[in-house]
Amino acid sequence: MPTALSRSQAPAGPHGCFAGALGAQAAEGRIRRSCDVGVGGFIVVTLGYWLHCRYNYAKQRIQERITREGIKNKILYESTHLDPERKQTKSSSNST
Repeated sequence: MPTALSRSQAPAGPHGCFAGALGAQAAEGRIRRSCDVGVGGFIVVTLGYWLHCRYNYAKQRIQERITREGIKNKILYESTHLDPERKQTKSSSNST
């Protein structure tokens, strides 16, 4: 009699969900439950991957916006009295 896969042996990803569903069917003989396990596993994996991609995309957009603002400020304030780098070089040359 085949047994269900243990957690350490269960494959990951959509194929793992399918294998888990087949294992549940073989172990218990309940087709509906194995189908529910397969569909549920597919939904969980798909939703998890979608959330991961959404998070990375949002993080990348925030980093791009900060970089764009920094470049804009660098262009605007370069060689003016408001340039922070120019103030640092003046104060360091005055102290010596």
